[in-house]
Amino acid sequence: MLFIMRGTRCSGKDTFAHQHFLNHCHILSSDNFREMLLGDISNQKQNKRVLDFMHSVLEERFINRVNWTVLNSTNLRIKDCREPIELCKKYSVPFTFLSIRPPSIEVLNQRNYWRYVETGVKIPGEVIEKHHNRYFASVEPFLQEARYNPLCTWIELSQDYEVLSHVSN
Repeated sequence: MLFIMRGTRCSGKDTFAHQHFLNHCHILSSDNFREMLLGDISNQKQNKRVLDFMHSVLEERFINRVNWTVLNSTNLRIKDCREPIELCKKYSVPFTFLSIRPPSIEVLNQRNYWRYVETGVKIPGEVIEKHHNRYFASVEPFLQEARYNPLCTWIELSQDYEVLSHVSN
């Protein structure tokens, strides 16, 4: 089983993953891969290399029949998820989008500030706003995937991690 986290920066993906998936070795986080490969989680200049490497690790997990994996990245557009979806099809692995509906831009900016205070990593305000808008503008292709792909399930969660919607084939 693959769980694909989806949400804006500062929306609660990391918190959800660490609260609900207690074996953190099963969480493949794009931030962790950036840190591991580039030494800086905020370095967005080599995203393709980082994601390619993360997807190759995911494929190794599928080959070795690891029971479950969490893919933790923003995954705001369906095209961001194409490679993991194709790997799921190739290895007949069911997958679930766990989409966390973001709070207001103001709350995201507050969280961004506190993350900066704690970690020194600050996301530009225009990126926060772009992600917020993109989240809502790109929901339909994910719902379509869940409606027509028998391997796929969609679960949208509130900020309190309550289920807001659930779609599966």
